Amino acid sequence: MKKALVLMLVFIAAMFVFTGCEDAIDAPVVPAGPSDLAIAEKITEEWATTGKVFATYSIVERHYGETTNANSCLHCHDGATFAAGISGELAGSHFTGMDCAACHSGVGANFIETGLVDASLPYFNNTYITESFETDSSALCIACHNGRRNPSAKLANYIEGEAGFMYNHYGPAALVSGQGGMQFPDVDYATSPVHTDMSCVGCHMPETGDGYKSHTFKATVEGCQDCHSSATDFNFRGFQDKVKDNLKVVYDAAFEASGAAEVRFGGGAGITFVDASGETIAPNKENIAPEVFAAMYNYYMIYRDGSYGVHNPVYTKSLLNVPYEKITGQTLEW
Repeated sequence: MKKALVLMLVFIAAMFVFTGCEDAIDAPVVPAGPSDLAIAEKITEEWATTGKVFATYSIVERHYGETTNANSCLHCHDGATFAAGISGELAGSHFTGMDCAACHSGVGANFIETGLVDASLPYFNNTYITESFETDSSALCIACHNGRRNPSAKLANYIEGEAGFMYNHYGPAALVSGQGGMQFPDVDYATSPVHTDMSCVGCHMPETGDGYKSHTFKATVEGCQDCHSSATDFNFRGFQDKVKDNLKVVYDAAFEASGAAEVRFGGGAGITFVDASGETIAPNKENIAPEVFAAMYNYYMIYRDGSYGVHNPVYTKSLLNVPYEKITGQTLEW
């Protein structure tokens, strides 16, 4: 009897092994690579190395409520206000930085999903972006990194007698697009079509080995090698060195032509020319020629851009060449 019972148990066990059991629970599948939580932590660590971690609202917080102009900074310097798509007032009960929610919720998420640069939104008010267009998720970047100005319209008005200067405000897209520099209305400016069509995200947020896009926002030379296979750094064929040299040449020529003892950039005035007595030179074309204004604007834009022409090599050359030739009657050496 015991022997039969043992054989029966062995038979039943064998049935489980060979036929399985309908009610058996499958073993959990462990995904390859890091978990979603690990990736989120990596992204956060990368983001923490950027200027955005310092909650750039601090610039606005110092002046919030003082002027309408100061409040207009909110939609690019306060994360919640940016995501809400409003301007002139704080979206939440306190200031926030440009964090995950700023870019991945509300208007920010819509930029990423649609790629639509909607010229009617406050991010593009009073800029050279006067018509809507479609791109990729780089629309999110363009929203705040477009230069925040319409320099060519300003120059045209300055030539007609309007007083006042201004400067480019965080504008890599102004250079990439081949549209956002200070251009004379009677001159055609050359640009780099290939660079104009390039994606901010493609260069500044490359795919990592773990399958997510880098959030250091630092471009890699590998992105250049698709077209420039021999490039080993961004100073391809020494172009960045040439731009740096010619920035100084253009600045020196404009400075001498201005008759100023000092030139200051930033602040409400944008560009300030100061005479030998320390007094500000009145910002009008009788005192400062339009070509000097254009030269200084483009100098500062290209210098602050930081790519030294990589964002749009041909346009960079145009923006420096034209005012320099108008000031000196000479041509820059490239």
